[in-house]
Amino acid sequence: MGNAQENTREVAASVESRPMTDADWDQIKKMMDMPYGQARLMVDGFEVIFQQHIEKRKLITVTYVNGQLKGEWIAAAEDGTCDAKHEEARRFFMPRARSLYSAKEIKAVQRFHGKKEATKCAAKKTYSFTPLWKSANSLRKHLEAHNKEIRVVNITSFA
Repeated sequence: MGNAQENTREVAASVESRPMTDADWDQIKKMMDMPYGQARLMVDGFEVIFQQHIEKRKLITVTYVNGQLKGEWIAAAEDGTCDAKHEEARRFFMPRARSLYSAKEIKAVQRFHGKKEATKCAAKKTYSFTPLWKSANSLRKHLEAHNKEIRVVNITSFA
């Protein structure tokens, strides 16, 4: 783990960047409205790339950290809370909460076991983290809340 952090710092030291401005955030917002754009940032020593893709006829922004996207990063803590197992997920991925039971299953529980038990089932959630972003505002809010220094390397839009 220490070796990966050292490599991250080496990348951060070798890349020219500047502090993020409101104009840069506006440019990212425009980039997220067009296919195939890319924003490259340095965030607390991590190189973070937000890249536009088209998936099922919708635009999505995929997050890469130090040029990687690892499946293991999406897992939440095993204690049932919305805490990330991995630092990359906590800092750069969107947290997701989903009901453990479908509406149909909750309705069946209510029918057979009563409203009190159905309410307990409805409150049970499963958590994960996704590298996909759909909104520039939620991306900005999350990055600013979970990181200290956000610097822009470049933002590219293909219009």
